[in-house]
Amino acid sequence: MMNKTGELFYLNLGHEEFQSHLTIPLTLRLKRPMEKLVNFIQEKDVSKRMQHGPEVLTILRDVERSPDLDNDAETVDKIVEGLICWVTTNHYKVCLLGMESFEILVTRLKDKMKVHLKLLLPAVQDRLGDGKEQVREQAHGLLLKIMEFCTSPQMVWDKLMFGFKHKNNHVREITCSCLTATISTFGTKCLSFMRTVPHLCGLLEDANGQVRDAALNCLVEIYRHFGDKVRADIIKNGLPHGR
Repeated sequence: MMNKTGELFYLNLGHEEFQSHLTIPLTLRLKRPMEKLVNFIQEKDVSKRMQHGPEVLTILRDVERSPDLDNDAETVDKIVEGLICWVTTNHYKVCLLGMESFEILVTRLKDKMKVHLKLLLPAVQDRLGDGKEQVREQAHGLLLKIMEFCTSPQMVWDKLMFGFKHKNNHVREITCSCLTATISTFGTKCLSFMRTVPHLCGLLEDANGQVRDAALNCLVEIYRHFGDKVRADIIKNGLPHGR
């Protein structure tokens, strides 16, 4: 039996149970997938998070299975709070599921997610320093999604600037790479890039070679867009003339 959302309901119910289900108002029946979603997300057990993760993604993607998501701020609050715990967990597969869930939320809810960035951005930035490359790349991609759908790149970068001086070399490296991607994706008018030049020049002397390369690549991208307008500023902040 199908409900109006296209979801299969209670195939294993007996006749009396099924008839009882039909007496439940449609508005309550439609809320059940959302209640199930919140329960899945609030699950603390790692194995159950892994088990329910694909279903969480499916419900978030399917507007018919989560019809109230766009207008139910209270439920979204619960979802965000729960998924933050997924993103910050030490279990990398759960972390990846959490960030993928946030990509769907950001794409779907757009600027309605802006109120949650105070919690979300620090959690994602911390993942830039994760020991697993897959997690770092997912975090990088989520930041770009936030800039595209949720708020301005400048607003995001106002929160990310300290990443250039982070003690974790992965964070410093991916922060540089993320800035390069921001420029190539959104253009030069989306940010005040002059604030970043001193940080990038400083990272040319970083102890980690990957950080140095990422900083240099970012400066090259900035110079490609700004040309001689930025050359003097780069030299002033420590880049040798012949470099």
